Amino acid sequence: MQPFNSTMDAIRKLNNSLITYEGRVFRCMPHSNQEDSTMMTLVELVTGTTIVVDYTSNSFQAVPYELGYLNKTKSMSCTFISRSPIRSSHVGIQVSGLLQTNLSSKYISVLNSRETNTQEFVDMLFNRYPSFEETKELVSKSKKSNNGLAFNKSLALFSILDGEDEMQLYLFHNTVRLARLDSLTNKFIPCGGSKNKTFMLNMLAKGGSIPYALIA
Repeated sequence: MQPFNSTMDAIRKLNNSLITYEGRVFRCMPHSNQEDSTMMTLVELVTGTTIVVDYTSNSFQAVPYELGYLNKTKSMSCTFISRSPIRSSHVGIQVSGLLQTNLSSKYISVLNSRETNTQEFVDMLFNRYPSFEETKELVSKSKKSNNGLAFNKSLALFSILDGEDEMQLYLFHNTVRLARLDSLTNKFIPCGGSKNKTFMLNMLAKGGSIPYALIA
């Protein structure tokens, strides 16, 4: 846990942040108005379980979670999550400071507490994703444009209509369209023939994120 300068410093930074306690994710709020109180009220995501704990406990972990793609498997939608450049907390995650970027319409909006209070959001925090093959199979069967799923925090597959109204499968890295999966060769073709994107594809294959057999 990152040390705090004072109890008031802890209250300011932890208020409405997401923290981990005994391996579970909670929303954190001060338990009382007393300036010297180290007690925090924690509300667990998804279950809504409420507990009161001391933030100085070794089980209390306020760490800057790595964010990434948020899957919504039932609707076959996928959103890239990033932090707001303006936030009061240097630890945990401020719920009000999260942004979502929709890849299809390029809009940015605040991710509200209802959307963070889901199992999908918790899975994103703990890097729980379907395998590449599972993701490829599901998205390949998609009949709608801009459907997509991620297979890790920074990589996702999207079905997108091309200029001739044919459905194409694209690989995205964060919010960058990296490559198209050619339907004839079943290999990824770097978008725009970019050498940088070719290099990125080979690095992803070398790291095991995607199979080398799919690299053109």
